Amino acid sequence: MAGCRRHSLLTAVVAAALVVYSIAQTAKTQPNQQLNLTNTEAYPITQLPNCKVAKDNSHNLPAGLLDNACNIQMQLKPLDPQLFMFSIPDSAEMSAGFTLSVQGGTASMSIWYPGSSVEGPPDLVQSEFYISIASSEGWISIKPADLKTHTGQYLLSVTAFSGSPSVQLRVTSPGPEVMLADLERELLLEVAAQCCDGEAKGSDFCSFVVPKSLKQAHAWTSDLCHMAPNSCNKLGQLTRFVLPTLGLSCPTFPKQLGQLPALTHLDLRGNSFGQATFADVAEVLSGLPALTGVALSDTGMTGSLTCDLSTIPTLQFLDVAYNYLEGPLPACLLNNLTELYVSSNALSGTLPAVAANISPLKLLYANQQRGAGITGTIPASFSALQSLAYLNLGGNSLKGSLPALPTSIKLVDVR
Repeated sequence: MAGCRRHSLLTAVVAAALVVYSIAQTAKTQPNQQLNLTNTEAYPITQLPNCKVAKDNSHNLPAGLLDNACNIQMQLKPLDPQLFMFSIPDSAEMSAGFTLSVQGGTASMSIWYPGSSVEGPPDLVQSEFYISIASSEGWISIKPADLKTHTGQYLLSVTAFSGSPSVQLRVTSPGPEVMLADLERELLLEVAAQCCDGEAKGSDFCSFVVPKSLKQAHAWTSDLCHMAPNSCNKLGQLTRFVLPTLGLSCPTFPKQLGQLPALTHLDLRGNSFGQATFADVAEVLSGLPALTGVALSDTGMTGSLTCDLSTIPTLQFLDVAYNYLEGPLPACLLNNLTELYVSSNALSGTLPAVAANISPLKLLYANQQRGAGITGTIPASFSALQSLAYLNLGGNSLKGSLPALPTSIKLVDVR
């Protein structure tokens, strides 16, 4: 869609998309705006469906909530905060983590300590795993020492700032018995031995996480299982390993990461893995049976995209943007993933036809490829992608007419 014809397509839709993008990018600052929570009813977390974990009527958050013990699902309206309460007793021995997964809009969490007023600013606001137009995930962690200092009744708000998103609030409260399994601790020490040379010695991972959380004898309060947004199951196996932009400098992609059998989320954005190829990464990760999300943008990855990761039946989210990937975009990724981010690489060739009857694809960002980029036309099969909502192919060399897109579409950029 070259020249003026490309610029004339869907001008109004693209303009709306830029507004949505602006909202998504600023969502992290919006929780600080004042909302009227004074007359909002607070629901006790431990009495809600899918989270009935209280042993009495005290609303105390018990230690030992892991995995899916407490998952609360909601449909939100913009600027209509939902308020929750939970209590921490004097005897609490645990950390507390709150994760908010958002689909179809933007939303965020805030927490007020016991004694704080909701008329004032919150004591804690969420940090982001990632945030995109299609989805986001954020977290708040309360350390064991802070729970000891601030006992009593907490208030937690969940507020949508754009759209009417579906959200899932996940609450965990690992106790002292949950510590990283020795085998996985040794595997991460092997990663550190490879990735903490030179300037990387001063990185957060190498200078703080390794000596504080991975040495053989360390307090449970500093264990990686209590260092959100990382999390573990009851066996001490990592379920989330999240270390974005922590200064790792590895000669290649560590094979030890493929030996974490319970891993569901891996986020190592902004670290360096030498000249590791996509095939190297896929070889390491393709044997992880529970993996649902991989974020490896801006890691120096080279090579071509392959189908190896798409063989993981649970994988939904893949972010390999801002790398040096070349070659075509394989149909297997479009047929199996829900969200795919491959922006700012050097992909080429034509877009593949998709198996629209089976593809769950909701988002494809393949914009701003270096060189000529993606060429040819947008296949007609994209019209039948019933879940497709966000399609960004701008900055390529596409031509021809735009096929009719499904009614689910919210953003299109093909300029």
